[in-house]
Amino acid sequence: MTPQTAATSSACPGCGAVLPAIEGPTNPQRPASAACSAAVGEITARCYQESELLSVRQLPIDAWAVQHPGPPGRITNQSLALHLMTLCLFIEDGVDPADGSALHAQMMTLRPSYAWLEPPRQPGWLTTADVLLAANLTDYPPSEYTQAVRDWAESAWRAWRPAHDTVRAWLRRWEDTTAKSARSNQAKRPRRRGR
Repeated sequence: MTPQTAATSSACPGCGAVLPAIEGPTNPQRPASAACSAAVGEITARCYQESELLSVRQLPIDAWAVQHPGPPGRITNQSLALHLMTLCLFIEDGVDPADGSALHAQMMTLRPSYAWLEPPRQPGWLTTADVLLAANLTDYPPSEYTQAVRDWAESAWRAWRPAHDTVRAWLRRWEDTTAKSARSNQAKRPRRRGR
């Protein structure tokens, strides 16, 4: 890093990404620099703008959220749990990240509560800066951009290794509740009368 770069760059307090310092909005519930917040917006926007990237559009949202979890509290705990659960499904179970928004909605149907998980000291070996740097250096084709986003998401998930068993237990609880609810709804369905 040159002295000029050091003077115009700053490290994100949440993930450590070193990005050009900018003025801009930040969320008081998320320990993130304005530059890192803008970077995830840029990464996510590209995922929505190019049809080849739509399948990974949830990954930057989840990766960024778990690298910037915010302070303990009901809403923050739910957000962190949802993003960790979908990362687990995507990375370990091969669930399609394109289903992320629908999964979040399903997971919140019964308004579950989640315990606070202590964030890891190192939130992952990759950050928004790595995805942007690689994209800017090589004019990434969609397949390589997809891989960069997947690698970042996996890095974020792996950083939470001490919490993996807890996250998997939350997923089992959600799956059990969903299955019971589906059976109950089917049992309540009115039967057709015979002619």
